[in-house]
Amino acid sequence: MADPDSVDELPLPDHQRRIKRSRLLFVGPWVLVLLALVLLVWEVVRGNLSTELRTHWPWRLVLLDLESASGLLAIGSGVFFARAQYAEAVRPIVGWLGRIDPNPSEMTCDPTWQVTLVNGGSHTATLLKPRYLAVPAGGMPDGQQVRWCDFETVRAQLTALGLRMGHHFDLAYIGDGAPLMSATGGQTSYIGSFTREFTEAVEQLYIRIRVRDVAGDTHERVLSCLRGAGLQFAAEAERERRQAP
Repeated sequence: MADPDSVDELPLPDHQRRIKRSRLLFVGPWVLVLLALVLLVWEVVRGNLSTELRTHWPWRLVLLDLESASGLLAIGSGVFFARAQYAEAVRPIVGWLGRIDPNPSEMTCDPTWQVTLVNGGSHTATLLKPRYLAVPAGGMPDGQQVRWCDFETVRAQLTALGLRMGHHFDLAYIGDGAPLMSATGGQTSYIGSFTREFTEAVEQLYIRIRVRDVAGDTHERVLSCLRGAGLQFAAEAERERRQAP
């Protein structure tokens, strides 16, 4: 069995994908459609046999008549397509926003790169426990296995790079089952803040976000938290240089 926390190659793709469907709400309609199709085919085949042959086993077996099998197939197909349409309507649109926060914070008096999580869908989704991957500047050491890790492990890895939480970075702890509200009301979820020193010591900080929607499907999005941070810090430094007397 493949290790769900192993990483094959870097950089990681930054797009949303559906990784799991609800067994009850997706497999159920599929089973109903397939069952109805089998019954319909059975009755069509029986109907094309001679009367004498239909008196012998197994052709004398009657499960549903042709009209009932056709109706069951129509109902099953309707349920399946209605479920697919509903799943598309309630699908969360997971994204992220990064911006320079020029205001001094409790962490540092310098500007920070602030990352927030956004759900552009119309319904609230349920956050599953995220996983983290920190890539130090210069890339991963040769021979080191690249794996997703939990919050405590990535914090220890960043500390080993000389980065202190509360001084060089701030990272929100996301509990399993936390709601990801729809952004239609202007709500976003805070992910973290990172100083310029952090972006110089860390090449990329990935966060694997998984959410379960109201249809029971599970979606995944990998956040590249530091993408664009270097350019924005450079632009902020240039702005400060021009404003200096």
